[in-house]
Amino acid sequence: MRRLVSTGGIAAALLLALPLAGQGESGIPLGTRAPLVSVNDLDGKAVDLGQWVGKKPVLIEFWATWCSNCEELLPRFVAAHREFGDRVEFLGVNVTVNQTPERVRRYLEQHTVPFRILYDDRGASTRAYQAPACSFVVILDAAGRVIYTGVGADQRFGVAQAAPDSAVGRPTAVLVDGPRVGDRASDFSLPWASRDGVVTTEPWFSLSAQRGRVVVLAFFPRAFTPGCTAEMRTFAEQYTELFGDDVVVVGISADSLETQQRFAASLGLPFRLLADQDQRVARAYGSAADRPGYNRRTVYVLNRKGEVSYTDLRFRALEPDSYRDLGRAVADARQGR
Repeated sequence: MRRLVSTGGIAAALLLALPLAGQGESGIPLGTRAPLVSVNDLDGKAVDLGQWVGKKPVLIEFWATWCSNCEELLPRFVAAHREFGDRVEFLGVNVTVNQTPERVRRYLEQHTVPFRILYDDRGASTRAYQAPACSFVVILDAAGRVIYTGVGADQRFGVAQAAPDSAVGRPTAVLVDGPRVGDRASDFSLPWASRDGVVTTEPWFSLSAQRGRVVVLAFFPRAFTPGCTAEMRTFAEQYTELFGDDVVVVGISADSLETQQRFAASLGLPFRLLADQDQRVARAYGSAADRPGYNRRTVYVLNRKGEVSYTDLRFRALEPDSYRDLGRAVADARQGR
């Protein structure tokens, strides 16, 4: 998603120097005053982000060593820093999903990174800036106002048209209610794909057929977008710790079966991806986004009786706490709590 508010001076020049953002993600609303939060550095020392806000333009990228989009953006940032680095503050905030300070240090030894490096081990800044994925870029003007956000490797800030005034400070969409904890989960049947192939004929995946097992329903915006890649990769890499072999996990989006299969194969997913192309299931679970063809990132845990035992209607793909909470919820459901 590309979002831009008109600005001037060095910030405008910076926008021209940088790469059209990825689709299907969100973030802190435009026009918002920069949140004042503290983030640790790689040595565990607290650093106040507010020390740079309101003095000159600030560029922040939420990135990870394993993020291919971040890798593609890096040369552009190096070039921009070479031209504007004396007048614009460049900050790189490492998300802590699937990486350690040691892994970050090894990466820095092998790459030229133009950012002041921070390590958000508590997820404070990812929450404050509502970072939906790695490669999420935020630009603040000299007054500390959010003038641009974007996700992905193909960001072309300079070709973006200035957002109308009505877009400034526009809140993110309000979530539509789905089933609540204690409700019986609505049954559905959908075709599915796995890393090994697609199932185009019935029997499809049926929720009622899973009765007696704990089920995790993970609605995600779109296959191959940065946040969804981070989320599904983490599910795969931490599958045993988060779920266990006796839990049924499915990812659900409006993508085609062919896209789901390629996505599952690219990440080696040990679970199925369901193709909800008309989004009837997403709507029933309050997970359809305002933009057609995209879901909100939501997670439901269903107990062995088919009842909702846990919901997270704002699952954050970059926050370790989201995965820890989900893991605890699954463990509780497995134990009948």
